[in-house]
Amino acid sequence: MNSHLYANLPLIDNRLFGSLALGTERRDGYVDRLLTHDTLGGIDRHQARGALRWLASSHLTFDFALDYSKAREEGSGIVGRWLDDPRLFGQGALTQLYNSVAAPFNQVPGFGTGIPYDTRFLTHDPYKTYATGPKHSSYDIFGTSLSAEWQFSRFDLKSITGYRTLNSRFGRDPDASPIVIVHTSNTIDHRQFSQELQLIAQWSDRLQWVV
Repeated sequence: MNSHLYANLPLIDNRLFGSLALGTERRDGYVDRLLTHDTLGGIDRHQARGALRWLASSHLTFDFALDYSKAREEGSGIVGRWLDDPRLFGQGALTQLYNSVAAPFNQVPGFGTGIPYDTRFLTHDPYKTYATGPKHSSYDIFGTSLSAEWQFSRFDLKSITGYRTLNSRFGRDPDASPIVIVHTSNTIDHRQFSQELQLIAQWSDRLQWVV
């Protein structure tokens, strides 16, 4: 289910204007994890953005914007389809190493002990998987910006200030089995601040320059 709302309206006649945008996206998971009785591929995202424009005078304009996005989702719907491609662990060095060294001593819930990584973990169904590993997918993104533009007789001066943060967590089980061959979990945290000054002038109908 997707829904979106957008509004754009004057707050003070000829002086202050505002806009607001809201959005949400939701979808149930479509790949069943047979051993953990949950799903993969579910989507749950929300976004919001607000903006203001203030005409402080005939020569000075301010623009302010604020946005926020978040997701609390399931990982992508990974399903094992074949095991004869070395890039997909079938005959790859990682699988050979696992089957030779670790498999004789493992215990795999629902399958027993001494289980190698082989075709028994192929479900032959694009909507079912034996994966049991990480499946989280989440992010929080926040951003704000402020710009000010002064208009002079022969040039314009513009200041653009921005700040943005990102906090995200992602996990998946690409071997699509209850065996721990490859499980990934990634964390990304980012902070960014920027400041830009522009000097804009138009010397003629054919020449405009920006510094």
